[in-house]
Amino acid sequence: MATDQFSVPDQAASFDENKLKEQKEKVRRFRKRLQARDAFILPEIWDVMSARVMADAGFDFIGMSPDSMAWAQGLMRDERPPLEALVAAAEKITRNFTVPFNADLEGILGRSIEEIGEAVGAVVSAGCVGVVIGDGGRGGSHGIASMREMTAAIRTAKAAALETRVSAVITARTEAFLLEPPPHSPFETAVERAEAYFAAGADCISVPGAQHIQLVERLSAQIDGPLHYDRSYAGTGYEDLLQGRRLLHRPWIVAYAVIARDAPVQGRGDPGLRPIQ
Repeated sequence: MATDQFSVPDQAASFDENKLKEQKEKVRRFRKRLQARDAFILPEIWDVMSARVMADAGFDFIGMSPDSMAWAQGLMRDERPPLEALVAAAEKITRNFTVPFNADLEGILGRSIEEIGEAVGAVVSAGCVGVVIGDGGRGGSHGIASMREMTAAIRTAKAAALETRVSAVITARTEAFLLEPPPHSPFETAVERAEAYFAAGADCISVPGAQHIQLVERLSAQIDGPLHYDRSYAGTGYEDLLQGRRLLHRPWIVAYAVIARDAPVQGRGDPGLRPIQ
């Protein structure tokens, strides 16, 4: 009896260590892909089913779209999904999911540092390889946090991930191009914030709202690090970015494709669902 009582915890501990080892390997692959200096599609999903569809389509990495989750829940344009709902969705999606998953916790506005840290710790503990936090809320409709607030949130997210023994990729999003009315110079604001966010410990920068490939080129020339290009906000197609390779001579380009919004009912035969080799 005593042997059985002690063997179960040992097996559980071994299982947890194996899961941790696998997660760290996924993080390593994600970081290596980010630093490869070539573009790739990271499809964003909104629930377990859409995650499985993207995995079956052959994508190497999959992300999460809070906007798509909000639409799926019937929320209005300026309504934000609760942080608890985003964490719960990430935990469900990563359960028995082999593809590296990047969780998006939306914006930090109206949320305490403690809440951000707890949420990051929860999703990384669930198996996520990366976490996205933004300086706004629901696409700029709630304003933008100060750089001081956002850099503090980035440091908190980094520390919370490390407490789980996983050096998850932290992506910081600035919504400078989404604000209404826009700041005096959205471009300069985005570049300034990107520099501050990298200095605070961010591994990637996301700048949604850049409406033209030329603008993305300018951003990539100024932002010295991995850049997320969000196709859902772009005024021109991302085919130019990926197939024409117009940006591949620039450092650190990553292409986002929000499949949830652009192709919610398209089949696997559609070009938008093909992984880039």
